[in-house]
Amino acid sequence: MKIFTVPAIFSEIKITNSSAGFCLVILLMLSASLMAQDLQVEIEHEPTRTFGAILDRASNQIRIQDPQGHEQTAVSYSFIDEEDPSLQVYANAFGSVIRENISNFLWYDAQGSLQHSASNSSQAQGGESMSEWVSDPNQRTHVLFVPKINFDGSIGSSAQIMSKSFQSISLYFSTNRMIRDVKVSSDGAFIGLITSRESTDDEVLIFDRYGNQLSSWVFNQAVEGIQFSDNGRYHTLYSGGRVAVFDMLTGERLGSSSIRGNAIIAANYLPSQSSIVAITANAATNLQVNQGLLDAKKLSLSDLELHTINIEARKVSRSPIAVPQVTQLAPLYLVQSSSKITLHGLDVAITIR
Repeated sequence: MKIFTVPAIFSEIKITNSSAGFCLVILLMLSASLMAQDLQVEIEHEPTRTFGAILDRASNQIRIQDPQGHEQTAVSYSFIDEEDPSLQVYANAFGSVIRENISNFLWYDAQGSLQHSASNSSQAQGGESMSEWVSDPNQRTHVLFVPKINFDGSIGSSAQIMSKSFQSISLYFSTNRMIRDVKVSSDGAFIGLITSRESTDDEVLIFDRYGNQLSSWVFNQAVEGIQFSDNGRYHTLYSGGRVAVFDMLTGERLGSSSIRGNAIIAANYLPSQSSIVAITANAATNLQVNQGLLDAKKLSLSDLELHTINIEARKVSRSPIAVPQVTQLAPLYLVQSSSKITLHGLDVAITIR
């Protein structure tokens, strides 16, 4: 794989074709007085990891296809006469989860055998919204939640963890705050609940995979994403135009910054660089990509830019990522290891070192 670097504060970017697709490296040369290491960005073609699902009503089966289009397994499923608007299929190499009837979930192993079924209904007399399921890419940690529950005069929500042994662990319940989204770290170790209430700031609650609350943060904008450092100590929150990093051990906010222009699609903190890195992009539609296979949308993103916020030096730099238009195939995940972060979910992999 060939790599090009261009030493400049706002780097010129060069692309070269390779057997792996195309690759790109940006070298951000910060001022020597900052005493900071260089940040590099590498971009490589990434084969799709998206699984497919075919509803075979004639044989009462849901056929799961691997990313190459080959049938991985056929799940026996009894379709109701009327179409179920809540029917959703979530699948990867480790198995499948099916949502049906608003709040019921079915778990299947990789061979298509039913392992467990459970209802996530709150049984509230005022009604509730459709239940949601989220997990990490390898389905280590499963979270079921009801975003909105109608109580008498207020709107609340609830969430629970489903353990590997299919034991339910209560995670959250509120009669006056909604759950706008739930994020699970890429390794399944941490869970972030984004809660909201009219005329108040968003509150983000952080838990471990066993349901123990570790911290909570207040953010004065609508939180769109949460990312965790590799040891879980640092939590990066971002909205469409603002990003902040918090230290779980000290309970302090280390730094924050507003970003103008296109919306932030991913952000994380590099402790070794004392820097927040954020990637922005232009998208014609909502950036939300449903994890379910039946209504997943493939969104085209353009005008990608890398933003680097050096907290110690209080310095912000920005560099365009001049790649062809990319496609978002799945929910975005920033996976951190040692001194690098890799963004997955696009048809290219972006690594920041």
